Amino acid sequence: MKTYHITGFINDDSDDDYDDEYDDDDNNNNNKINYNNDDDDDDDDDTNDDDDDGDGDDGDGAAAAAYEDEGDDDDDGMIMIMMMMMIMMMMMMMMMMMMMMMMMMMMMMMIRIMMMMMMMMMMMMMMMMMMMMMTTTMMMMMMMLLLLLLMMMMLMLMMMMLIMMLMMMLVMMLVMMLMMMMMMMMMMMMMMMMMMMMMMMMMMMMMMMMMMMMMMMMMMIMMIMMIMMIMMVMMIMMIVSPIICKFIKFFG
Repeated sequence: MKTYHITGFINDDSDDDYDDEYDDDDNNNNNKINYNNDDDDDDDDDTNDDDDDGDGDDGDGAAAAAYEDEGDDDDDGMIMIMMMMMIMMMMMMMMMMMMMMMMMMMMMMMIRIMMMMMMMMMMMMMMMMMMMMMTTTMMMMMMMLLLLLLMMMMLMLMMMMLIMMLMMMLVMMLVMMLMMMMMMMMMMMMMMMMMMMMMMMMMMMMMMMMMMMMMMMMMMIMMIMMIMMIMMVMMIMMIVSPIICKFIKFFG
């Protein structure tokens, strides 16, 4: 017979002595078990355990309260930072919207590129935000400045993009050099590659079209020639056949 006790020991061999040992004085045993965790606290440190006013709390209530207060202050700081974040985000959004509007007004056909740029900017902003989360308010101010700079750079980049789209390969190279100075080099490279590819594709398409056109023209000419030939033969036959007939009749 297995018996489970409060202690959690399993007693397989049901000898009565063992059971009795536990069942004799329930109260004691229970107490022992219940206060099992705290039994070494009582004799170790008596520093905080001075319950002078007899209301049941031993002096670390005050310490705990102080600690909580400290936490609250921290939270306030965080809230402030968060507020700043929010404001900055709002500003970013506004600026972005304005830029979008400007760009769209400037050139409708560039919308897709603008979208891409916007996405990139968003990413950068997010990165900045993350960095800010880690840092203090002072750093945040610095970051704000940095962000402004970044915005300027972005604007410049956009302009450059426009130029790049509008100009030839030489200008592209120049722009590339400019990009090298900035962090956007890789992106620009990608864009360049894409543009090159696009150009190539366009060229290829054009060539194909030209070829097709040529082929079509050739086919048309051939067809016309053939028709002409047939027409010629028919004409000749029409002219010649009565004469032949006459000859046959004459000789016949």
